[in-house]
Amino acid sequence: MKVKVKKILLALTPLGGALRLESEEYFLELYTVDPGIILSLDTVLNQRQAGERLPLPFILRKLIPAGKVKEVYINKLDTNTGAYSAEMKLENKTITVIPSAGILIAKIVGAPIYFNTKLAKPLATMAG
Repeated sequence: MKVKVKKILLALTPLGGALRLESEEYFLELYTVDPGIILSLDTVLNQRQAGERLPLPFILRKLIPAGKVKEVYINKLDTNTGAYSAEMKLENKTITVIPSAGILIAKIVGAPIYFNTKLAKPLATMAG
């Protein structure tokens, strides 16, 4: 089942970055995320800007036309490598992307993010 991401949590550790995506009932955690993506997501989510100088996410927002990215859908897990894949739906085609990169682009341009519940755990497992 395809569910929409409602909340994104970020973590940065000495071993790399991590993302936690939450829907109403499920969560999906992504590990070994490029620290640069974590920092860029933090910039976008918290609307941080260094004065007149634009950081990369804000530059990309100006370069990517509105509506070009329709959605990002994390839908596959390679059981041999443990790596997730996502589909980024554009105006006229769909491309396969690294999920964290797709999440960053989606947040920059305001596109929705989804994940497949078969890859996730119920939020109820976190209670108690």
